[in-house]
Amino acid sequence: MGCSTNKTEKADHLASILKQYLAASAALLAVLINGTFSGWATPCLPLLLSPDHSPLPVTLTKVDASWMMSQLFIGQTLSPLPSGYLMDRLGRKPTLLYCAVLPLAAWVLIFFAQDVYALSAAMFLAGLFVGTVYTVTPMYLGEIAEPSVRGRIITLTSVTTRLGIIFQVTIGVLLPFRLQAIVSLSVPLLFMLVFPLVPESPYYHLMRRDRNKAESALKWLRGSGRSKANLEAELCELESAVDKQMRNKGDFRDLISTRGSRKALMTVETLAVLQRLSSMGPVMGYISTTLPLADFLQRLGPAACVVVIDLVRLCSGLVSSMLVDCLGRRALLITSGAFCGVIMMCAGGWFYCDATGFLDVSAPHLRWVPFICLLLHGIGFSLGLGPVCSAVRSEFFPMNIKAKSSAVTSTILAFASFLINKFYLTIGDSLGMHYNYWMYGVSCFAVCLFASCFMIETKGKSLQQIQDELNDDYTPHKEEKETEYEKSENNNVEMKV
Repeated sequence: MGCSTNKTEKADHLASILKQYLAASAALLAVLINGTFSGWATPCLPLLLSPDHSPLPVTLTKVDASWMMSQLFIGQTLSPLPSGYLMDRLGRKPTLLYCAVLPLAAWVLIFFAQDVYALSAAMFLAGLFVGTVYTVTPMYLGEIAEPSVRGRIITLTSVTTRLGIIFQVTIGVLLPFRLQAIVSLSVPLLFMLVFPLVPESPYYHLMRRDRNKAESALKWLRGSGRSKANLEAELCELESAVDKQMRNKGDFRDLISTRGSRKALMTVETLAVLQRLSSMGPVMGYISTTLPLADFLQRLGPAACVVVIDLVRLCSGLVSSMLVDCLGRRALLITSGAFCGVIMMCAGGWFYCDATGFLDVSAPHLRWVPFICLLLHGIGFSLGLGPVCSAVRSEFFPMNIKAKSSAVTSTILAFASFLINKFYLTIGDSLGMHYNYWMYGVSCFAVCLFASCFMIETKGKSLQQIQDELNDDYTPHKEEKETEYEKSENNNVEMKV
């Protein structure tokens, strides 16, 4: 009897997890769209810069291309604050769905483009959507998932971004310029068809004091196997947490009004900037002009190299999603930062030797070093630095300022990305490319130090427990309190047995 009950409970729990992954998958289609715009430049920029192969009546200059791609980051900088306001006023779902017209319009502009102005407008619209997605999606994912799988679900954003890049680079290599825009158009259309089928965040409904809709959303997300008593217990727990966190209306001053919010702001914004300084975004964007490739890789071409690197990053991102709720956020972040720091210092050493002649690195077997370093960095970054920072930003803030904090973080990320991408070549030309890599390495080590000294662990904790710990009201111990719905579920099992 007891064995049968345990099997039923496990089956019900598995069904509940599956429903949460289904809802997350629908939302992650928006992240996939972001990935397509990130990957668009790799196969298309060489064509647009080529007098012989340009698909436009005019050929772009490097200055044109630089400003065109800068519009993507400008759009990302401008959209987080409005989207943060909308996600609290309209909801997480409507904000993402209404803004899905932006990538549709962007791909239409790219299809009909005749000059750099149309392409720049498309990148700007794409940037507005990218900023919205990075503001809203982590919040939605963090609010629909229960603590045991929240880290795994949120870290899938990194995997999905890689998948979008691989998709776009692949069709960019295989299809003509304008035909790839039509194919890419299918992704936002699919998102607009699928995302309405999943529920809104129950936290949002409770913020709006609509308990019936919150109960309906929670019932969908937890599956039919969860008993009414367990659902009611979890709903009461969520309601209590939202009431506690929404006692103050919440404005930008509340980001620094309490000890907990100050700690959260310092942690999230520091990790956001260090993550950007530790990433390889500029290197990937300029891979065809700044990364020396071995003869074999030159025959493959930059686009194929990007696909290989992103496939590796995708696989390591999947591994990270399986480990993040087992090993914890801090352990992955520290390990990832240390590994990536060593790799970046080695890559910087190679570029220093190449530029100064300190050592001869022109031998064929040494020409592989930068690419191997890029691959290894991709593995390490996707295991911790990339996905964990996304997870943290959705967990650290209370409901009354969560939208505002996400907007601020997305704005800082976009501004940092703009500066890093804009000055990558400038630093390389004026000081030497090795300084870029050494800067990345130092930033990776800084992440290790910061995570070790200042970051709290959020593995397995409810969003309210995280707030309590940030405010020094949470005391973990071996007989740690169960959540209300866990108590109810355990009592039900005992009664059935």
